[in-house]
Amino acid sequence: MRYLKPELLNQLAGAYVLGTLSTLARLRFKNLAQAHPDMKRAVIEWENRLTPLAASVPPVMPPKRVWRAISARLGVTQPKAWFEKFNFWSMSAQLVLGVMLGAGIVHFIAKDEGVPESYVGFLSITPGAAPTVHASAMRKQTALFVKMIEPVALVAGQHLVLWGISKDNPPKRIGIIPAASGKSLMALSAPADSTFKGITILAISVESDGKGYSMAPMGEFVVQGPCVKLW
Repeated sequence: MRYLKPELLNQLAGAYVLGTLSTLARLRFKNLAQAHPDMKRAVIEWENRLTPLAASVPPVMPPKRVWRAISARLGVTQPKAWFEKFNFWSMSAQLVLGVMLGAGIVHFIAKDEGVPESYVGFLSITPGAAPTVHASAMRKQTALFVKMIEPVALVAGQHLVLWGISKDNPPKRIGIIPAASGKSLMALSAPADSTFKGITILAISVESDGKGYSMAPMGEFVVQGPCVKLW
């Protein structure tokens, strides 16, 4: 399987541990890892790299609106929720991480069934570097989820355009990415199975007004990375 190649597997495992995969892609990766020791091993290696960082992260008290939103999402109606009574933020970073591990936030949890098959892309500035853009789409859907892990600075009149690259073919224009930062949902002109057929690399270029609809990139790619099928 292509996603077991060392470089791509390293990027997938890193994104899994960092939490930058979309929900569906994350569940799909977790399912596949149950049958592939190399995938589990890659996740453990990333956890070992990132665990020491917990000790250097100072505690941060989130705004009360965050707790209210969590309470509403969970359907908690008590005047004083449990998290207001529990001094979570006085815990050490190591203990917080331990709670996360025990809750299954970092480690694998029970296998889930019926996870939709997806296309996933991890784009970075240089090959092998940490991903700065993540993209994923269910194979039968006409929408692509894009997460700009690191925003791209644009000036007035500029757009980010996504391209698909396949062997022995010129770049294929996928479309304009709606936002240069944060998360966005990009409409595809056809289901992902058709849009990404034969594509092995995704890339993004910065195009100016009037060039965003060009069928060929006008400048260099600012980020690029592998496009993999998770099924």
